[in-house]
Formats: sequence, C-alpha cells, structure tokens
Amino acid sequence: MKRSRFTSRHVRAALLSSVCAIVLAGPAAAQMRTGLCGQPGAITPVNVTVQPGATFETFLSPERGETRYVDITLSEPGRLTLRTEADGNLDPLLVLFDGSGAVLASDDDGAGGLDSLIEADLAAGSYCAQLRLFAAQVPEDGEGVYLSVSVAEGGAAVSGLPLDPAAACAAPGVAVVATPAPGGMPVSTARMVPPGGRDAVRLTLGFPMSLRIDSNSGEFDTVLMLLDDTGRVLAENDDYEGTDSRVERMLQPGQYCATVAAWSGSGGGNYRLTLSDSAVAAALDGPCADPALTEGVGQLVPGDGPITVGTILEGGGPRYVTLSTAATGPLRIDARSDAFDTVLRLYDATGRLVAENDDFQGTDSRIQEVLAAGDYCAEVTGFARSGDGPFTLELVALSEGSGTAASALPCTDPQRTSFLPSIGPGEGPISAQAVLLDDDGWFFEVDVLGTGRLVVDAESTAFDTMLTLYGMGGAMLAENDDFRGTDSRIDEVLPAATYCLGVTPFPGSGLGPVTLTATMGGEAGAGQGAAPAQAMATGRPQETWPSPDLETLAGGLPEGVAPRDLGLLGARPLSALVSGADAGWFAFTLADAADVSVAVSGPLGAVGLGLFEASGAEVGAALPDGTGMAELVLPLGPGAYVVGLTPLAGDDPLGMRQVTIRTE
Repeated sequence: MKRSRFTSRHVRAALLSSVCAIVLAGPAAAQMRTGLCGQPGAITPVNVTVQPGATFETFLSPERGETRYVDITLSEPGRLTLRTEADGNLDPLLVLFDGSGAVLASDDDGAGGLDSLIEADLAAGSYCAQLRLFAAQVPEDGEGVYLSVSVAEGGAAVSGLPLDPAAACAAPGVAVVATPAPGGMPVSTARMVPPGGRDAVRLTLGFPMSLRIDSNSGEFDTVLMLLDDTGRVLAENDDYEGTDSRVERMLQPGQYCATVAAWSGSGGGNYRLTLSDSAVAAALDGPCADPALTEGVGQLVPGDGPITVGTILEGGGPRYVTLSTAATGPLRIDARSDAFDTVLRLYDATGRLVAENDDFQGTDSRIQEVLAAGDYCAEVTGFARSGDGPFTLELVALSEGSGTAASALPCTDPQRTSFLPSIGPGEGPISAQAVLLDDDGWFFEVDVLGTGRLVVDAESTAFDTMLTLYGMGGAMLAENDDFRGTDSRIDEVLPAATYCLGVTPFPGSGLGPVTLTATMGGEAGAGQGAAPAQAMATGRPQETWPSPDLETLAGGLPEGVAPRDLGLLGARPLSALVSGADAGWFAFTLADAADVSVAVSGPLGAVGLGLFEASGAEVGAALPDGTGMAELVLPLGPGAYVVGLTPLAGDDPLGMRQVTIRTE
C-alpha cells in the first residue's frame, strides 16, 4: 500500500547493526557545495555515510518536477539496495552513479507498481542516487517519494557494476557468429545469458558497414555492449524498445565482440541476437512498415484538403499515415488530441526524418514543409512515448490559389504581418515591435541580401515567446522557445532570400508587446569566433566557424573556434540548419541527467558527427547510415556539450541538413 500523504517524519534512519552518518544540507550550504558525483549541491539535499547492516530513509519532494540526488558514501564494500515508495500516482525513476559520474544502474517500476528498485554489489567509495519523476510529473502539495538506502554484507560477490565485458570477450570458447554482407539480409541466432552472468560472441567484418545489433528477450531485461578487439566499449544500450536493446555503429573491417547481460547483473535467460546492415534494417522495419499501425490517404495535389484521419493511440504509439504528393509544394500536417500530448514526425520514402514538432499550439503539433513530389510517412506518438486515446491528423496540400493556403501560409495575412528592414552580412541590429492580441501571434517578413549568419531574438516581459523561422513557401526552417529565460532566439546560416519570422505566446503565458531584433554576421566560413570557453559562457553567437574534416573532428573542438550556442535543452528539441559543406560546431547545455539523442539528417553519406564534453573529452561519434542520418543516443549528465559535424565523401554542396538534439 502506498503512503497517501507526506508525514511529519521527513527523514528517519533505522540503525540495524551499525551507524549512518547523515548530513542534511540547508539552502545556503546546498548552493555552495558540489555533489559527490559532480551534480549541483542545490538539488542534493542529503549526504549519508552507511556501513553494511544499516538502513536509511529520506523523503524527497521535487516540487517543480526537477531531479533530486542523495550522496552516498560506502565505508566498506557491500550490497547497496535503493528502493522507492511514492505517494499517490507519482512514478519515480532511479539512477545510480559512481564518483566519476558514470551510470552504474537505472530502474523504473522494478519494485512493483510504479516504484523503482536498484541492487548493486559495490566497493567502498562515493556514489549518488538520482531520483526523478517520469514525464517530469509535479507532485501535489505534500506529496513526494520515500527513498530507502540500505547496505548488506557483500562478501566475495562484491565486484562492481557492470560485469566486466572485456573479460567475457577474452574468455576461452567464445562463440563466433556470422555477420551479414553489406546490403544482405539480417542474421539472427538464439543465445542464452547464464544467471548473473554475461554472454559474449565474436564478430568478424570484412567490409566497412553500418552495423545494427539487436538483443530481444521475453524473459529478462537485456543490456547490450559492442567492443573492439582491444576491449574498448564502442556502444552500449539498455531499453531501446521496452526491455530490449539496440546499438548501431559504423565499423571498419576487423574483429569485434558483442556482449549481453541482464540488467543489474542478475537474472538471465534466453534471448535472440540479430545483426543487420543498418540500411537494410531501416527498410524492413522503418516507419509505415507495419500495416497494423498504418493507414493511407493516397495522393495529394496542390489545393487538396483538409483530409482528416481519426484513429486511436495506444501505449504512446506510434501510429502512421502514408501519403504521396503529386507536385513540389507546401504541405501542412496537424496532429490534435484532447487525450494526450502529441508528437508529430514526417519521414521520406527512405525512412529519413524530414521534420518533427511538439507543442505547436498547446499540446497539439504541426509540421509545415515544402516537399518534393514523392511518398512520405507521418508518425504520431505521445510525448515521452506515453499516452492513450483518440487523435486526428489533418493534412492540407497548400497552394497560393486556394483560400486555405492564403490564410495558412506565414506572412500572407496583412492583418498580422509587418516588415523588418532588409539586412545583409555584417549589418544590424535591426528591430521591430508588435503587440500580440491572440494566440495566433504575429509575423515579420525580412529580406536577407547575402549568405550569412542571421541571429534573431524575440523578447517580451509580458509573455513567454516562441519564435519560428519560415521560408516564404511555408517550410518551417527552425524554431525555439526559452533560449534565455522566456525569451527566444533563432541562430541560422541562411542564403540570400526572403524569410518569415513568426512569434506566438507559449500557451497560457499571456499576451502583449514583443520586440524582434536581428543581426547578421559575415558570410559563412569568412572568419573565426572567440575562444570556446568565452562563447559558451556568454551565449553570444559567433560570426563563423571552419568546416572540420575527419581528423579535426576526432581531435575535438579546435583551439580558437567557438561553437554556435543552441541554448538549454529541455522538453523541446533544439535544432539548427546547416547549408552545404558549412558543417561546424554547436554547443548546448543540459540541466538534468537524461538520455539524449543527437542526430543530423541530410543527403546520403553527407555528414558525420561527434559529441564532446566542454573540456574536449569525446563522448561518442557516429557516421551516417544508409538513409543519410547519423545519430547518437547516450545517457548524459548535467553540463555543457559540443557537437561537431564533418562533411564526408559524396557530400552535396547545395544540400541542406538539420541538426536535432532532444531528450528521449
């Protein structure tokens, strides 16, 4: 039975056979100190030292849905158990970190119901328990989560987490499994993980390949690792879909090893290991491939619509709708639901992500893009892959001649459009003001006179601004909310053309005056910016940046080069457009630990990416798969990060590609 309300005993310690030393950090002390794993002291209210045989319990209430930490010092080796007991319908998630900030284990719902459980055999040292609420829930007054911390004698079983994958790969008798040829069909084999152990297989690649590895089991929660022949971990994943795992990596010819273990190093059972060429796998199981989840609306010609599809989302989705366009032109798609928060994505015939949107208006979503004639797939999911209930998808093929298009295209309604002065490279700032009287917002048309870096700020003390950049055909090129406080910024390298800037209020935040300010830097590639540390500290845009080659990308951010600062990553994705060979560097900041996806999509084989800490330490790297997308999905801690892009062989100098960074 769950406790229904907060009790007067916020913190209690149950001493079984030894002593817990407990420090409760007051507001001033919490602001000043740093947690044992590098997290801010302001969100770490408790520091506890425990010995085997001791149990400690604390009550945590993330009043605004933010993350909370508990610092844990083990004075001796032992088996650590973390268990939650939450009030009401709160759904807590637990993550365990070591003193370096590395994730040791995580869990959601392992204790039954909505509560979480972590058990780990650990050496003496410093650790941190992170508690957060699923989908950023906000507790009601007095509600919270009880976190129990206990340590038992670990004995000879104490070995740390995770089980050593390199040792498993080096053990005698490791099986060798076949790998698919480039473009060939997937290879699948039945395997077994012994209880509390790890299964390993060796792979030999004779060709360069973007390899996808899946581990699927109905008996246990799989954790999958890919290692090179030196024992270095190249990729790791837990719970790509449900409790199954997936890693994807561009590999050169050579020897590799894949290992599978049960989550937390306990349990085991039968599983299936599948190896695929990423491009082939994407074609087989990409969006709109499952007929049970897919409906079709046929071909749309300019002026068609609205066409409305009504269906039901279950378990967060996805649901798909196929469509084709008869001619190049703007298409608008709206996903609306009163039952859940919609997320809308659009893919082309190869499975490449063309555009995505969340919360265009309230919790409804909209994509508006100029599309070439061809086949497309629209996907609807619930935010954080949760939500159930009915939704409608409305599609309109816009045209200048239709009444629908005239009112739908940005900057075409004279009653809510004004003009910014024209601007060229090296010019600005220019500004204009408007007063928003309704949630439909206001538009500003601007002529850009040469290729350069356009930085636009939308500032208001009356409401929370949301800023969107459109091409005059209606394609959404970029959007931003809350770059600094509740003000918004778009920072894009653009060719000479006419553009439209739209300002809308975040739903429910109010109405009133807004000021739009634009500045344009010199032509892309013409110079260099300030030092990286200065750029990330001030958040100011830099003029230009060099295009890194593969060697530069591997070496991290070059000295004297400033990344483009995309701002704080929250529930909404960060995005930027990259034109042609103008690949470069982008910075973002993460306030709370999260699984983060960093992706770049563009022409086939166009660009690779690397992810780095602000110190320059490499976090991960990815090359494009057969659809032209390169993507990294990694658990990241709070802090500043830099994304580096590099053009590859076959790069299209006229092509546009989009960088998207979002939390999973």
